[in-house]
Amino acid sequence: MIALDLFSGTGAATAAFRRAAGWSVFALDLDQARRPDVVADVRRLPFAGGIDFLWASPPCTEFSDANPENRTAIAGRPSLECVAATLAAVRDLRPRFWILENVRGAIPFLGIPVQKIGPWCLWGYFPPIQVSVGLVNWRKSRFRSAADRGRIPDALSEAVYRSVSRFWAHPRILDMREMRRHRHVAAEPAAASLFSELP
Repeated sequence: MIALDLFSGTGAATAAFRRAAGWSVFALDLDQARRPDVVADVRRLPFAGGIDFLWASPPCTEFSDANPENRTAIAGRPSLECVAATLAAVRDLRPRFWILENVRGAIPFLGIPVQKIGPWCLWGYFPPIQVSVGLVNWRKSRFRSAADRGRIPDALSEAVYRSVSRFWAHPRILDMREMRRHRHVAAEPAAASLFSELP
């Protein structure tokens, strides 16, 4: 099975998949210094399909409450270009499960997330993720650097892996597509139209 990690950074989000038998993980990022498996722009993916799980963490700086100057600099209208590229990848690659992760500041633009775990908001199509109380009460503010605050903890990666693995064998998982359409009605019109195009 193949997992694709877009905007992979350190690759922490899919670390549990990388450790698991039976999974091949491809980390994709523009930053060569991060040593991704594939150095490429998400808007021009070198993949044609066959992806089983897709994780994407588009840059959160424009949405983050911790960086209000970033949003005021563009009159409160953050660019949705990376989000649009992610949703286009989902549309084209048609993974069985996918997650777009970002911060709560993205909610006014992307709509209500399918699941919120501590400071992580998750949009997409995926089985419910069971997590520990420690993740629910996680505070990014205890970390000094932006890189540490943005890193997905191993416990979250493991919880996502367990969730996907548990439901992988079930061909008739709860269909969440109608819920997704309903939840994104109040989103930024441009983002709502992108979500509505997904299968």
